[in-house]
Amino acid sequence: MVNTALDHLQAAEQAESRILEPGLEKPFEPALWHAPQPTPSASPPTASNPETPLLPDAKVQLCQSCGFPVSLGRTLCLDCEKLPASSAAIRELFTTDEQESWISAHGYTVASLLVTALAVAVILWLR
Repeated sequence: MVNTALDHLQAAEQAESRILEPGLEKPFEPALWHAPQPTPSASPPTASNPETPLLPDAKVQLCQSCGFPVSLGRTLCLDCEKLPASSAAIRELFTTDEQESWISAHGYTVASLLVTALAVAVILWLR
């Protein structure tokens, strides 16, 4: 355990010099899985006013899960709808909290009290 603490101390002391070391490679950044990243050479020709959208009448929303553009009226893109985690999130939106009865919420407590009372009664009866 002491060796582990010493190893951590040594790593903490050398962390700054290792981070700033020029020979290290940059960490791998995962690529987006919806659309490829644009490269400067493959960029499309820009219009005179690049801030305006190409289709001003098109109403586009963003996917709530990943941010991919989706058409009006949709909240998730097709890829996110296929994922089970996103479908569970949608199901949660339309479900209501079911009110649990008192007896079902405290059933085990009541049963354990009854078994304890029965055990005490049997012990007292057999005396």
